[in-house]
Amino acid sequence: QVVSRGSMVLFLLGACASIPEVKVNYRLQEESKALEGQKIYLDFRDTRKDRELLGPGAKEELGMFTGNFSFSVARPGERGFKIGPYDITGMLQEAFRRKLVHLGARVEPAPGPDVTEVRITLQEFKLDLADRRWIASMKLEGGVVQEGKVVSAQTIEGRSERVKILGTKGADEALGELFTDMINRLDVARLIRRAGER
Repeated sequence: QVVSRGSMVLFLLGACASIPEVKVNYRLQEESKALEGQKIYLDFRDTRKDRELLGPGAKEELGMFTGNFSFSVARPGERGFKIGPYDITGMLQEAFRRKLVHLGARVEPAPGPDVTEVRITLQEFKLDLADRRWIASMKLEGGVVQEGKVVSAQTIEGRSERVKILGTKGADEALGELFTDMINRLDVARLIRRAGER
């Protein structure tokens, strides 16, 4: 009986240890005052038609993946620090919030008369593994909202690939590169200027 219980404990520990951790390291762009003085309310929406995070190859490889990513943020020239596990939407919200603050904006918890509403819409996201290559892809739209309507917008699509080496390292690198490129490419300051020219 004692041996049986010990075996059960070992089995449970082994099962827990086998849950894969997929990491995303978002690297902030160079600090600037592009949004200094701006008060911004960030409205995040997820309109993906396909809510599956993983393609068939990644599903087979990652097995017990929970859907949460180990998210870290790095300032220019630094390695980064982990800020916690996030699902895909929470991770994008936090990344954009930190981007806006990094550029000098004050992120407000609610819309208001002197607050610019910026809407970020996640349209597509997928992580897959094919021919021993990790493939991460995403599509986002960023826009400024006035009176309930998007008045200036920018759509960005991206894809990053890395060779599968050991564990999830290639997936981590592909996702980190994709997130950094997509989030930093979205020019919020330009969107706000264009909205003000209407």
